[in-house]
Amino acid sequence: MDTSTEQPLVVHDGNNRPHASVSAVIGVADYTTMKVRDTHAKRVIFVLLDTGSTHNFMDPKTAELLGVKLSSAGCSTVYVADGSQLGVRSKVDKFKWEFHGSNFQADFMVIPLGNCDVVLGVQWLVTLGDITWNLQKLEMSFVAGHKKVLLHGIKPGSVREVKALKFNKKQESQVQISMIYANTCEEPNNKQICAIENNNNTAVFPAIKQLQEESADIFEEPTELPPFRDNHNHKIPIKEGYDPINQRPYRYAVHQKNEIDKIVEDLLAKGTIQKSSSPYASPVVLVKKKDDSWRLCVDCRGLNGVTIKDRFPIPLIEDLI
Repeated sequence: MDTSTEQPLVVHDGNNRPHASVSAVIGVADYTTMKVRDTHAKRVIFVLLDTGSTHNFMDPKTAELLGVKLSSAGCSTVYVADGSQLGVRSKVDKFKWEFHGSNFQADFMVIPLGNCDVVLGVQWLVTLGDITWNLQKLEMSFVAGHKKVLLHGIKPGSVREVKALKFNKKQESQVQISMIYANTCEEPNNKQICAIENNNNTAVFPAIKQLQEESADIFEEPTELPPFRDNHNHKIPIKEGYDPINQRPYRYAVHQKNEIDKIVEDLLAKGTIQKSSSPYASPVVLVKKKDDSWRLCVDCRGLNGVTIKDRFPIPLIEDLI
């Protein structure tokens, strides 16, 4: 194995203190790690092969699930590469597992891990002798007991099926799930479950389509201003002593000025806005949309500065209880 690559995540000192990489503790893989599957007593466990960790580590939940025997770790401390420290809860002596029919054994420290069950660090890797490791292909090969062992890492984005019962158990144990694809449309004639496609090839559920049809007037484009309603018309209270805010328009480029005129004409034609002789005036700005069209926005910062704000203080907790 080529060891010329720098390992900034590990610091070795004379006391041989155990160090763990950020990948092991947080669960974010980097170029010095590879995750593989192995078995212990016919149970599948996920192992992180990490050259950035000095020792072998095991997650406490994994130790509990596997029912392994724990021993006292004393006052041992693991130093993480980000500067933090983790207390070793306990140790697992002579833990056995299997890689493709080859049996292995090692000691582990029990600390909280991220996104893996155990971490095999330099403590175990140095016992293998010569290692051929291709991190680009996520392959690792070595000789154990006159037998060549080839490990294939789990590639990012891999998806595997999980039965509903097992999935519910995983949810209860707060396992992080990367991606779920659920298909409930088993019976096309079931109007309560399955979605149908409209003319735009987008899924619309029957209940939503029925609501759209019953309230079609609400979803239509407005063609006129809403009617005046006594005691319900919108008002903006202004602080006393301030004159009406009347700001001149900004200077626009020719193409932006033409676009503003076009948008205003369209809004007038639709009846969404109407001509006004109000003493208040605020400039407008254009904001580019994702489809390269323009959105007309009114710059009301001047008006907001003299507006009396509505305030609703949060009630006292004692009153709420």
